[in-house]
Amino acid sequence: MLSYNILTPVLEAKTTKNDVVIGHTNHHYYFRNISGGFDPNQPYPRIYSPSYTEDHIADQQVNFTQYDDKGNLLEAYVKGSSLKTRYIWDYHKKYPIAKIAGQGNITPASALVTAAVNASENGDSQHLRDALQAIRDALPHAQVTTYTYENLVGIKTITDPRGYTTYYDYDAQNRLEFIKDAYGKILSKTTYNYKN
Repeated sequence: MLSYNILTPVLEAKTTKNDVVIGHTNHHYYFRNISGGFDPNQPYPRIYSPSYTEDHIADQQVNFTQYDDKGNLLEAYVKGSSLKTRYIWDYHKKYPIAKIAGQGNITPASALVTAAVNASENGDSQHLRDALQAIRDALPHAQVTTYTYENLVGIKTITDPRGYTTYYDYDAQNRLEFIKDAYGKILSKTTYNYKN
């Protein structure tokens, strides 16, 4: 990987306690291009494989199976399990707008994804929230977390799998000011002070 200017990839990590290894993780990378072939200039994580010795937790290997043309992760699954996680990206493929976790078929219909993508690219936050709700409604057995953003500012809302929305408000200088719950109650307030 040094020949590709990847100077410090994590290939293996060990956790010790009193000089005894209590955790061990391997990371494997592969090189692929967007058409599925291999490209030596595009390393992508493929496998994250933790194992723990002290707690006797069985190996749980996470496979990262699909990426888009920008290198954004689209799908991951736990080896030996039917659990999958899918991601939908937009705002011109800069930010995730949905994380869908569950068993079986957790892929939303392409028309629902297209509606969400179009709404995010048009900057219409209400239509985007409606489109993301349609994805949530279409996958009742999946855990769907959705996100909206304010362009060039930051995250605007996060709706968890229960449907509970947290709102992020910014001041005139586009700095995070308030985090509010679904009822408008302030959960967190950030104050900025300048010296002199």
